[in-house]
Amino acid sequence: MEGQLPSPSIPFLEGDFNARAWAGSGDASIYVLDRSMLERISAKNGMIAFVWADDDPGQIFGQLATLEHLTVGAFTGWRAKPLPGTFYRGPKPLHLLAAAGT
Repeated sequence: MEGQLPSPSIPFLEGDFNARAWAGSGDASIYVLDRSMLERISAKNGMIAFVWADDDPGQIFGQLATLEHLTVGAFTGWRAKPLPGTFYRGPKPLHLLAAAGT
């Protein structure tokens, strides 16, 4: 395990960590985010969320990030700007397991 898992009171938002850095050099933002969850949490500019992805079976990785609505070229939508020092890799929390029905 690496890092600390945030409290379940912080919104957990699934993201694709392969879709990063669309805004150019030095950009570590994540641009492919779960749209239905963005709606459910009523995403707002500046909101903090834990952006995560599946890792090994029963494991996840992710980090806290600030949500930002923006337009970059033809893209208009949300990005998550990772907060330094908040990376987590370890067991998938129970509330995500329950949501997935496992």
